[in-house]
Amino acid sequence: MQVNLIREIHTKEKEPINVVKYNSTGNYLLCAGNDRIIRLLNSKSGAYIREYMAHSYEIMDLDIVADSTRFASCGGDRFVHVWDVSTGKVIRKFGSHLARVNTVRYNEDSSILASGSFDSKVRLWDCRSNSSGPVQVLNEAKDSVSTIDIIEDKIIAGSTDGNLRTYDIRNGKIFTDSFTHPITSIWTSKSGAFALVSVLHTSNHLLDLETGDILKSYSGKQNTNYRLRSCLDCMERFVISGSEDGKILLWDMEAGEQLSSIPTPNKSIVSDIVSHPSSDHFAATTTHGDVLVYQYDKT
Repeated sequence: MQVNLIREIHTKEKEPINVVKYNSTGNYLLCAGNDRIIRLLNSKSGAYIREYMAHSYEIMDLDIVADSTRFASCGGDRFVHVWDVSTGKVIRKFGSHLARVNTVRYNEDSSILASGSFDSKVRLWDCRSNSSGPVQVLNEAKDSVSTIDIIEDKIIAGSTDGNLRTYDIRNGKIFTDSFTHPITSIWTSKSGAFALVSVLHTSNHLLDLETGDILKSYSGKQNTNYRLRSCLDCMERFVISGSEDGKILLWDMEAGEQLSSIPTPNKSIVSDIVSHPSSDHFAATTTHGDVLVYQYDKT
């Protein structure tokens, strides 16, 4: 499988970048990290468009609404900020977490924003209300909540306690899938039937969300210290993940076979990976403060 680095975007601060997101069209990238700056980039040219600054500590996660007019950010200052993209202003600020906020995610119509924290809580915020307090707090996790996804009426939360909890909000039920290692990220399939679960170990796992069965495992990465995220490509054919030995790995999703292992520039650790929503590209961020854009072609 041929994978080519087609663009390197450098930050002068060289601080670790913790998160990168494509907008819904794939024309823009949003990234942020330890330097507390959120950067909007043109994904095709790599040109800087705008910077957003309000956080006083490192930024851990971002999420963008479907029409790309707003985005949410969170981090070490315990706050969740909601931004207006065009004006660059913070239009909402949510604050009742007691520790670093690790992850944020909108639901499909952007009416609800979920945040997960080192305080082991998931808080749900009503984006249509003027209230600054959460509408619900999910407190089942026994350790830091590292990752969240929302699929229709289900909230999926991964924790460093090794459990993936699926909250069926409509029916008031909780389903728990246990792993033997801390969970670092989840990437849910478009159908909501399965999820790619990344753990602090040498493998990632494809989980059937209905039965709790592990459908396939993907081994070969090194991951003992950092939160490394992984993803599926836009067609859900490949698994893409970073590794602490400075490589990006790709596997065939169905077969589990490793297809490619690509060293990053300077062998820097890849902290986040996200696939383009509609093309054969993906973007990665590194602990050296770089955004890398790749194109793949299975020959």
